Amino acid sequence: MRILMWAAVAVVLATGALAAAAPDQKQFIDANTALRTALANGKLAPSLADPLSAPRVKAALDERVLTSVKVNDVGTFMAICNQVRITSKYYMFHGLGVADPSEMSLESLGPQHANAVAANLQRYQDEIELSLKFQVDCFSAALPGVIKFLKSIPPEQLNATRRSGIAQMKLGMVQFLEGAVVTQTDQLKESNKQIALDTVLGHLGILVPNTNLADRPAIAAVIDRTLQSPTISKASRAKLLTMRKAMDSKDCAALCRL
Repeated sequence: MRILMWAAVAVVLATGALAAAAPDQKQFIDANTALRTALANGKLAPSLADPLSAPRVKAALDERVLTSVKVNDVGTFMAICNQVRITSKYYMFHGLGVADPSEMSLESLGPQHANAVAANLQRYQDEIELSLKFQVDCFSAALPGVIKFLKSIPPEQLNATRRSGIAQMKLGMVQFLEGAVVTQTDQLKESNKQIALDTVLGHLGILVPNTNLADRPAIAAVIDRTLQSPTISKASRAKLLTMRKAMDSKDCAALCRL
């Protein structure tokens, strides 16, 4: 499973301060803040399996908040998705004594904590998988607005900083796609493996055309290797074959051409 970054969207757009959040968006942000506080202060992390804490987790990962955002309001999409990205980090690094996990990575944490992080990814897989689903859905919802913005600016405004941000976004799309594939051989619940595949399959129409043509053979190779595993389910195999076929597309949309 991959914890993905949203900073690239801010780099690309540089739109300035966000407007005040609508009430339902504020409730969503408050739910994530409360969940992170519980994760930071408690030995037992709030869990979907716990009837007492499940409502808090569901409120923090409630995708209905995305329907409150206007299609081209990428700044608000970014803020909302970043909430879930940070929350997923709190699950990933729970119990490791990290004061602020929001920008933490395995590399910065150190190899001595690798086993503990792996245990968290297994223990909190339901919560982390739903957070990753949220991030993919949110990124895909924001992408049309990003594309519209980039088309609206003159070429001279597509400076090095924005080009770097675009490159990060395209890397993120590759990570979305490859992450769903490699999850199929992880020691995860079958239901979570299907969530990972179903999520990216639902967005292939916008993700694949905007990835670099040169990246698609590498993604296809990851799919081919995964298909060789005897442990993947019949359902996963069928979905992976659909993804594999999509990688042969030569469609090159807006981000692909940049």
